[in-house]
Amino acid sequence: MFSLRAAVAWMSDTTGLYHPAQWILGRLSGGFILAYHDVPSEVFEQQILALAPNEPVHLSELLERARTGRNSAGLFAVTFDDGVASTVRSIDAVCRRRSWPVTFYLPTLYLDERRGLPFQKWDRVLPHLPRVVIRLPSRTIDLRTDDAFGRFVSGVNCALYTQPRDSYAPLIEELVHWVLEQRLATNEQLLPPEPILWSEVATLSRQETIRFESHGVTHTAVVALSPRALEAELRTSQQRISEHTNRDCRHFCYPFGARESIGSLAPALVAQVFDTATTMLRGRLRGHARSHLPRIPMYDGDGPAAARLKILTV
Repeated sequence: MFSLRAAVAWMSDTTGLYHPAQWILGRLSGGFILAYHDVPSEVFEQQILALAPNEPVHLSELLERARTGRNSAGLFAVTFDDGVASTVRSIDAVCRRRSWPVTFYLPTLYLDERRGLPFQKWDRVLPHLPRVVIRLPSRTIDLRTDDAFGRFVSGVNCALYTQPRDSYAPLIEELVHWVLEQRLATNEQLLPPEPILWSEVATLSRQETIRFESHGVTHTAVVALSPRALEAELRTSQQRISEHTNRDCRHFCYPFGARESIGSLAPALVAQVFDTATTMLRGRLRGHARSHLPRIPMYDGDGPAAARLKILTV
């Protein structure tokens, strides 16, 4: 039997040539969507090049093909979540030079308030939390053992993925203030990444290669929202993005995107507002509901061979 290790070596051919079997498998398996967050532009470029002869197309084109039953073999869409300014700018430069279509999903409150999202602040402060007892205005947290530290981190992560913002955002703010007071990090180290400007969104939207779609308003897990609150997030984000892009906002990306973050009820409501919705569940487009579409996540550490392997194993 052909082992996974052999497959990786086989696809790591330094000659840059693509094996016929790889080409056939990649194209016969149907279209797929790549999911990115923050990744260096040079890494992104090498990953996309490594997926040839598969070809990037606009998300709308790929999903319209899937909707109408047309062949999507050998085609994929590139998506980036969150609207971080440095990421949008650097990826736009690559995609413009390469004529690669790309879609950025925007959480509109991030752009409106420019204060950073709770999960971004959590990512910044977490590496600076020491193994000590932390006394905050709202609670005391004992992090002196590895088990205690692990339970606390898991609890915050679970809240981010499944709970309303007010169950974790105040705690994260308190931790940021405590770390600054204790001089365990500088303000610059804890600053969340800057969001893209709405004025830049408007300018970039005039390009044929760039599209902006919805990532909600507050980047709250939809499972934590009431039907009324979820509908408000969907319609408000859709309107804000359309206002700035002068294009219809037709596609939604679930914040966090895990199964537990989406739940069983939200997709039906999402389908009333948007043509499609993407998750962080791994897979290709075939056989999935348009309000619950999988993507293939790509990360900084994925070299060309790993990128190729990912699309061959879904």
